[in-house]
Amino acid sequence: MRIWYTFFLLSTLLLGACGGEGPPAKEDTGPKTIFHTTPPSQLYFKNIRSTSYYAERKKHSEMDIYRLRKFSTTRKRPILYPLIIQNWLEDEAYLFIEPNDYQYTFVDKFPIRWTEDGEEQNLILPYRGKDEELAFAEAIYKALLAGHKLEIEVKEQGWVPLFQEGSDRQHFLVTMRDYLRLTERT
Repeated sequence: MRIWYTFFLLSTLLLGACGGEGPPAKEDTGPKTIFHTTPPSQLYFKNIRSTSYYAERKKHSEMDIYRLRKFSTTRKRPILYPLIIQNWLEDEAYLFIEPNDYQYTFVDKFPIRWTEDGEEQNLILPYRGKDEELAFAEAIYKALLAGHKLEIEVKEQGWVPLFQEGSDRQHFLVTMRDYLRLTERT
């Protein structure tokens, strides 16, 4: 009898613990931004792609900064590095542009030009906000994918080739693809 009583008591406790539905699951009703990341995209980036990057976290920050390891650190030619900024607390990722330590001075707003269909195309970075940085990087990405030869203006020399080395072009494209995959925009 005692065994049945113990079994009945344990069964009742177990069923009571499992029976309630609890509070309703929190539904994410906020708008998804172009910067939004998901757990699967974050997991893929963190476990597979992040090994190709130098990672850094600024003090007192919830953001990780990723720079592709393969980019050249030369001072002899201009390079614009795309940086992936992962704001893991907000489930977002941003893309910012950082110039290399080129031996000459970049003109403010990084004016870039190329020729497309016989017409000169111009691009500038109006100011350093996450939306503007992403639009600027995406325009460069599209121009590189189209095979255009880009030039950037520097104070001491005027217009000089940008991404003249094939590896510089390729590394920019790789970083952009990784960012677009992280934000699930590919």
